[in-house]
Amino acid sequence: LMAAKIGGEDTSLFGFSNQYAGTMRAFKKVFDKLKSGGEPEKADFERDDKKERCPKCGGLYPDRNRKICPKCLDRRSVFMRMMARFKPYRGRMVLMALCFVANTLLGLMLPYLSGSVLYDGILTGTNVPPFLRGFGGKFALMLLMLVGLMAALKLLSQLFGVVQGRLVANIVPEVLAKLKSDIFDSMGRLSIRFYAGKQTGSLMARVLDDANQVTGFFIDGLPYLFVNGLTIVISAVILCLLNWKLAVVAIVLLPFLTLISAKLGPIWWSLFGKRHRSARALNAQINDNITGARVVKGFGQEASEMKRFDRYNRSVRNAEIELVNFDNKFFALFRAVEELTNLLVTGAGAYLILGPREMTFGTLMSFLGYVGMLKGPLDFMSFIFRWWSESLNSAQRMFEIIDSVPDIGEDQIGRAHA
Repeated sequence: LMAAKIGGEDTSLFGFSNQYAGTMRAFKKVFDKLKSGGEPEKADFERDDKKERCPKCGGLYPDRNRKICPKCLDRRSVFMRMMARFKPYRGRMVLMALCFVANTLLGLMLPYLSGSVLYDGILTGTNVPPFLRGFGGKFALMLLMLVGLMAALKLLSQLFGVVQGRLVANIVPEVLAKLKSDIFDSMGRLSIRFYAGKQTGSLMARVLDDANQVTGFFIDGLPYLFVNGLTIVISAVILCLLNWKLAVVAIVLLPFLTLISAKLGPIWWSLFGKRHRSARALNAQINDNITGARVVKGFGQEASEMKRFDRYNRSVRNAEIELVNFDNKFFALFRAVEELTNLLVTGAGAYLILGPREMTFGTLMSFLGYVGMLKGPLDFMSFIFRWWSESLNSAQRMFEIIDSVPDIGEDQIGRAHA
């Protein structure tokens, strides 16, 4: 807010965003010099917050201690550096991916069996699939065979899930331990000057929380990205084969949802960074109070420290509420589109059965089954962009430490001792 004293009273002239704060401070400096009869110098016209701004886009850094712009950050390079850390486990990762694919293919068979085969084949006695014709049209045997086949598919799916879970349980601790070890090793090699500008709570979070967050995404999130993408593609193809008109109704909104999720990535990045900075300040204050408990009690500063804790605690709460509110709005929109799609498919399918008779009831049941299978992958796709932003935000903080170079090298230390 720019204000001036007019007629002895403070009067607001105009308001401006934080982006122009440096410009307005320069304006005030020049104005004050002119008012006092001085001659402004060239330096007076320059902004005083150049170091706090990204040189590429001119935006303020969210964190002044970390000169990183979320808009201009090369996320691809951060992502590829993390992927390189999984090369020693590529054999197990491939096996895990095969389990994911097998689970997906087994799941895609169930809507066909519980829809077209059951309603249009067994219950009507017509259009019986070849693998059931050997029972001579006996209803009970065909139904028993169908139930047994579906149970076998479920069992196989569970077995693949067990193998997949064992692989994840073996890979995650190894990757996590290596990440934490690399960060801790880098911190041990850095100079005292590095720690002078860092809070203890922030460094602890990078060793513990950030490593967990990054590993969780690359083990539990990234493989499912390909699996869910495969599920969406195959399900869309099957829907088109069942009835292309109804398929258009079912998938017409998918690109819209994907585009919205991708565009909101920078907002999530900013909100995660804000939450992390608030939590970092709170952790640092807790650490200071625990390690300096004797000083606090000796000088009777309990009340002031409690006020400081409340301030940081409210900051964490507000950052979390802001993130949750944004999530709720996004997921509400996403869920509304999903429910609208289901409603349109059901209505259009009923019309195709009762009107032009272009579909059978069994085909509609299979169709709805495949539409239902899209729900999980679509929910995941809406969440993956959020998870991606949070993970790369954490990865960037870890690489800041790993890439940091000590002010004094080992050879310099050796010469100094000599």
